[in-house]
Amino acid sequence: MTISFTIWYSFGKEDISLSDPVEKAMKELRAFMFERVYQNPEAKSQEGKAEMLVETLYDYYYNRISLLPRELLNLLDAGESKEQIVCDYISSMTDRFAIAKYEELYIPRSWHY
Repeated sequence: MTISFTIWYSFGKEDISLSDPVEKAMKELRAFMFERVYQNPEAKSQEGKAEMLVETLYDYYYNRISLLPRELLNLLDAGESKEQIVCDYISSMTDRFAIAKYEELYIPRSWHY
């Protein structure tokens, strides 16, 4: 049986811990994400648009719940709330998929005669 490195490194300790190289890499990745994504002025300038996109998709699917995948609709039968199911669906979307879905639903397509 193979044990993952993190589990092996933490074996017998009170807490889950990382080896020094893995911890260093994680801290570098975290710093990168804050610099390039979370606090990036260009990304931050798009927040309002992203919020509007998510709100619009939420309203669309909330009012057309039958368009959601069957697996999610089955959760309605199991007692999950409509609000939660729509949130789960939208939160599972990648950025690109959400934008493409918004465009499909709300942006007129050009047509050719």
